[in-house]
Amino acid sequence: MDRLQTLAKEKGKHYKGRRQKPPWNKPGPGLSISASYWLCIICQSHRRLQVPIKLEHIHQPTPEDWNDLDKLHQNSGLAPLSRDQLDNLLTSNGWIAGGRFNDRIVGVILCSQSADIVTLHCAAVRTLTQRRGVMHQSLWLLQKWAANEGFVLQINNLPEFLHAAVVSRGFTETAEGTWQWTPTN
Repeated sequence: MDRLQTLAKEKGKHYKGRRQKPPWNKPGPGLSISASYWLCIICQSHRRLQVPIKLEHIHQPTPEDWNDLDKLHQNSGLAPLSRDQLDNLLTSNGWIAGGRFNDRIVGVILCSQSADIVTLHCAAVRTLTQRRGVMHQSLWLLQKWAANEGFVLQINNLPEFLHAAVVSRGFTETAEGTWQWTPTN
């Protein structure tokens, strides 16, 4: 293993891909600081960085929110994300759980509530932020909120390829074929 591969293995994993100096500023023998810096960036290019989001419960979207929701609808092609269907959801005791990054909505989960059960209807993530942990964080934040409020989360009509993902997040399948997550105290 040559010196560049060793450096990449030992030091490269600490750099987070941001525009800043690497956390180590002393190059190895025979390498300049700029060579070490670029080596670190190249080593990190194969890793996907998570997009940190904040989850908001949106009952009345702003014009900017509608633009973001329209982009989500265009990216996903899902019928429940059309403006008419979202208006129907918002007027019938439902809301949009929107994941925000840099004040833009990058992921949504459509929710409605009856008694102490919150039903999750549809979920989508913008194409630009797919495979960056947006839906995982959205669901985790929604579970945290539901635990604080004492709600049970329920998913109906879950595609089979997502079964393992929701099981890993604590959901269990019921006899009726729905998936439920119950907060633990």
